[in-house]
Amino acid sequence: MPQEIPGLPAPLDAFPVYRVHERKNGSERYELLRLTVEAAAKPTHEQLYETLQALPAGTRNWLTRQVVRKAASIHDRFKEEALATAYHWCTAGLVRLDLLPPRHEGNPGPLIGWKLTEGVSSYANNQREQTEQETMSISAQLAEARARLADHPLVPLLLASDAMDIEYKSHLLIVAENAAEGTILAGRMSELRTYLTDGELATLLVARQQYRDYKPVGELARGGQAIVFSSRHKHTDQIVAVKRAKSRDDSAVRRMRREIEVAEIFGGHPHIMPILDASPDGDWFVMPLAQTTALLEMDQLRQAQQLKAIVMSVLDGLRKPHAKGWIHRDIKPENILKIQGRWVVADWGIGKRPHGQTSTPGHTRAGTLYGTEGYAAPELSDDAHKAGPEADIYSVGQLIGAILTGRVPQANIPLLPDDRGWREVVAAATAFDPQSRPSDVDEFEDLCAPLWHG
Repeated sequence: MPQEIPGLPAPLDAFPVYRVHERKNGSERYELLRLTVEAAAKPTHEQLYETLQALPAGTRNWLTRQVVRKAASIHDRFKEEALATAYHWCTAGLVRLDLLPPRHEGNPGPLIGWKLTEGVSSYANNQREQTEQETMSISAQLAEARARLADHPLVPLLLASDAMDIEYKSHLLIVAENAAEGTILAGRMSELRTYLTDGELATLLVARQQYRDYKPVGELARGGQAIVFSSRHKHTDQIVAVKRAKSRDDSAVRRMRREIEVAEIFGGHPHIMPILDASPDGDWFVMPLAQTTALLEMDQLRQAQQLKAIVMSVLDGLRKPHAKGWIHRDIKPENILKIQGRWVVADWGIGKRPHGQTSTPGHTRAGTLYGTEGYAAPELSDDAHKAGPEADIYSVGQLIGAILTGRVPQANIPLLPDDRGWREVVAAATAFDPQSRPSDVDEFEDLCAPLWHG
């Protein structure tokens, strides 16, 4: 018979569990060991199923994974909500609770643990059997897809798929079938394989916008609004760079979204930083891990061929965006990265969209400096919203000056090299009046051409 326990919620029945001790005189003494608590009203099979389906998938999977759980496991999962959750699930008929005897009048004893009810155990067994059947079917389909994808970046991942959970196997199957049909990254695979490793390409292919797919390894850089971590993709094993906003402040997220947008439009360009995966909310994204930055290579970049490589790469990385109306507005050594032996333009966070596509009208205010002092063109502190390609050309000119002189540029002061030819090029690129500079990257390349061949 149930025992009334003060403080126990009304829809629950408590059944005492005793240990019997036999006295010397032959009588018995009963020691209350614990209370088994269960729902007073037993739910129907349909009600039990509805309750289980209403739980978040992760919580439902955790609940049904083990028939018996100790209090420590429950408290680790639910923290301060552990006891309330236990009572709620017990009332719903999902679990039976074990409590210690009451320590104080009017309060139930501490929770020891719980055991799944028969209905939930039966549900869990059925789910496991169904999952095993689904897993066998998906594994067979993955093997078929693998046979069709010889020498494809996904093959190592497919070979390791046996160790994956069914959720990820299902996702991988969709990706693999699309890859086998040629419908994913159609027409771009050959191009992408020239400047992404197979591991990076596999990470791009299986991207599913979930931060939990990446395990941080170490911090690479910390700025005013974002932190960059080296991270390992848990399934491809590829080490990548994950950039995450330090807060969900509107300004920080706007910048991140702008970087994602540029990569979506121009990410196939070999000299624009590609993005492999990104949050749907825009508060984090994934890039290939850079080998180095221009800032760390300034001495080596003074060599003629090295200088040509970085300048031509930056100009090439700006060409298409400029043609579409995008202006970077923050070209500087820290934002030029080397991946797989090539220089790429990165960090378009304060870039200017084409006319009429401003995300927040009025956000760019006259009199506020955009860019980095010394590299930013004078007009970027006057009215950055009106800046054109000439603003980026100014920054490239200052970059060349910084490389060749080894000095840090000052605001609105051209950093002119001693070499006469480069002095004339940098002077032209950094003229105070934008109209006096080369009007586009092609004109600037023409200015540099004699020096490449000189």
